[in-house]
Amino acid sequence: MMLELEYRGGVRDFPFPYDIKTNEPNLHIIDYVICRQKYPTLIHPDIRKSSTKTIRDSISRIVYFINRLAEQEYVDPETNKRKVGVHYLQATFEGNMNPIIHALRTGNGDPESAWKEASIELYVKAWRSFYRFLSMTHVEHVMYMPDTIVYERKRDIDNNFFSHTAVSHAHKGEIETAIDLNNKEFSDDYCDSVLSMEDFWALYAFLYEDDPVYSAMLFAQTTTLLRASALISDFTFIPTSLNSNFLTYPQVERSEKLYKQPIYYVKKGGKKDKTFLSREVHAILHHEYIAPVVEEGSSASTISYSLRLKKYKEKCLKNKKWGAHKDPNAKPPWIKKTGTPVSYREYQYALERASEALNIKIHSHMCRHTGATQILWRYLKMHNKTACHTNDLMVNDAHRILQEILGHKNVETTKRYIRTIERMILENQMDDMLNYTFSKSKEHYSELAKKNPTYAHCANAIERASQRLDGFMLGTNSTKL
Repeated sequence: MMLELEYRGGVRDFPFPYDIKTNEPNLHIIDYVICRQKYPTLIHPDIRKSSTKTIRDSISRIVYFINRLAEQEYVDPETNKRKVGVHYLQATFEGNMNPIIHALRTGNGDPESAWKEASIELYVKAWRSFYRFLSMTHVEHVMYMPDTIVYERKRDIDNNFFSHTAVSHAHKGEIETAIDLNNKEFSDDYCDSVLSMEDFWALYAFLYEDDPVYSAMLFAQTTTLLRASALISDFTFIPTSLNSNFLTYPQVERSEKLYKQPIYYVKKGGKKDKTFLSREVHAILHHEYIAPVVEEGSSASTISYSLRLKKYKEKCLKNKKWGAHKDPNAKPPWIKKTGTPVSYREYQYALERASEALNIKIHSHMCRHTGATQILWRYLKMHNKTACHTNDLMVNDAHRILQEILGHKNVETTKRYIRTIERMILENQMDDMLNYTFSKSKEHYSELAKKNPTYAHCANAIERASQRLDGFMLGTNSTKL
């Protein structure tokens, strides 16, 4: 049985799994999704209600497992012949799931394709949850996974930002035993997930040439610290139901006193929170994406947001099948040149293309880590502090302000960024974190610009963005919009 995921029947939130051969929906997965969304504790007492994205990820991981089973070879005990394809209800842990886990861990002999144990754990947890549901609903199967280790950890009330409203200060959880815990990497900082500014602007240039919407998304996520899901669903350039008082950039430009405004979004768990869009960042997004300015003599092809939106509406009206899932009156913030709104996966694919082309490790959450680390690093620079002063961040309001912006429930998670700063200073890596690295590579950009006029426009856009960002991050008025 091979499955595919499609959004059908006007259902927008979750893709439906269909059998590729019969085109029949897989009712076990559909029932699991309903239960996971509405009655999660029936599957397991410690499972909480999850966001739409979390459940979508679980669906993809379960379908991935079922499709890998469909590729497995086995010996038919009756005919003693080798066959291909194992049904998930006949699959066992030792005979079928464990070999898949081992293949992911080793990359099937290719070290570069090997998965990290933490990534494998996410998939295995989804598979375990699915089989728990099958057992709960009395569906016969033979998948008996090793028992998990249940633990309860007491939280430090002083480190819980919401301790005054917390019902319990104890955290219950499970340790997944179906993976190799010895291979799982534990880190107390984000040093390996922070981009140097040189890499950041290289990614920006590549994505700008691909489609400016992607470079704008990269920049917006790094500066607002939003998760990718919130960036796509809740970020805005105009007033919305969630951000009814939001001001467009022309309105911001007319108000000299307004230097930032909040953007409200729905965070993990469904609660409302806010981040901030600074005047400087808003200006960059406006000039590079909403109303791009093409410099005289440049052959770069730019499309304004209004033209993108026009194409989106035309697509909704012309293509009934495509438009059935879209609102022609909506104004999605992120629209490709073709008129198609950018989805979460398309944003991920754009980053993957850039990563492969530039040989730079990148995933969307690294933008969040990079932006948060930049804020703390620039705090040190602005207050003339050095490596020996990082403990000051533990006792003043800097990390608590950052905690509120990031939406972390426990300040210990936010303190990882402070440990990131400490480690980077000790390893002499922080020079690359400053935007001034752009000027060091300016000659290289100039050489590329001579050969490619389009790249020249990109490089100029990057330089303007770099100058504006310096003004914002360093708190100076030395740059003009």
